[in-house]
Amino acid sequence: MIRSFGDIYRTLFGLELSVMFQYRAAVVIWLLGLVLWPVIHMIVWLTVAESKGGSVGDYDAGAIAATAPAPIADIKVLRFTDSRSSRSSRFWPRSS
Repeated sequence: MIRSFGDIYRTLFGLELSVMFQYRAAVVIWLLGLVLWPVIHMIVWLTVAESKGGSVGDYDAGAIAATAPAPIADIKVLRFTDSRSSRSSRFWPRSS
């Protein structure tokens, strides 16, 4: 049985639409994880610092809050630097 071009077009359109929504959902999940991970990390370490009298090692609550966004900055540097530049060579060794 041969399907009409309209049926094929509707099927392919629905498939492409679902792929587009899947991609957008994956981006939203990735962004939420990127933002929430340092926040959760900071909350956990602030709780630990509070239970230990206000500091953990050399870090007080202010230092913990100041260093919490550091993983986001590291990810940006690793993803958006050119592999041939000197900035990224400290993160990834060059191959011979």
